[in-house]
Amino acid sequence: MKYLVTGGSGFVGRNLTDYLRNNQHHVTVYNFSTGQKRFIRENEYNYNLTIINGYLPDKQKLNSALLVHHSAYH
Repeated sequence: MKYLVTGGSGFVGRNLTDYLRNNQHHVTVYNFSTGQKRFIRENEYNYNLTIINGYLPDKQKLNSALLVHHSAYH
């Protein structure tokens, strides 16, 4: 399945992202407004990870990302 994780570069988001990826799911990390990209850098080039640099108030970009995922975590 494909999951969108907002705030995926923060502590909780990183752990959720790692859990989902370890269970063979594709994860898109959206939003770097408060997290630190270094938290996901170690796995940045994995085939089941996509990174979108965006902010939640950007509704058009967020809606586009949501359309192609089965579920989202915030």
